[in-house]
Amino acid sequence: MKRRIFLLLFLLVLISCSSKVETFTGVLLEVDENLLVVSCTDVIKGSYGDAWAYDCPVNLTNTTIILNENEEEIEINELKKHIEYYTKVEVTLVSKTDIVENINEITAKIIKIID
Repeated sequence: MKRRIFLLLFLLVLISCSSKVETFTGVLLEVDENLLVVSCTDVIKGSYGDAWAYDCPVNLTNTTIILNENEEEIEINELKKHIEYYTKVEVTLVSKTDIVENINEITAKIIKIID
């Protein structure tokens, strides 16, 4: 019985450590037509504080806006050119999302090149 209570308390603490975010930044790692892969280590480390590196799949929709450094709208093909330069992007999500809990359900509203 004590083990169950301890396990329940541990899970509650672990869940409460994660938080919802609306925006995060990371290095652009991969670009497909409907999906980006962006490093999201800083966001997840904020929740868990471990030494691992994390990559987040970010879904794109037909309403996702992609902006260059000058905040001019660009196409996905232009974004593909930035992969080899370890370009940093800011990802604004459609809604606040707990990235740790919903890593496969991250959908971008805006992708902005910042570096």
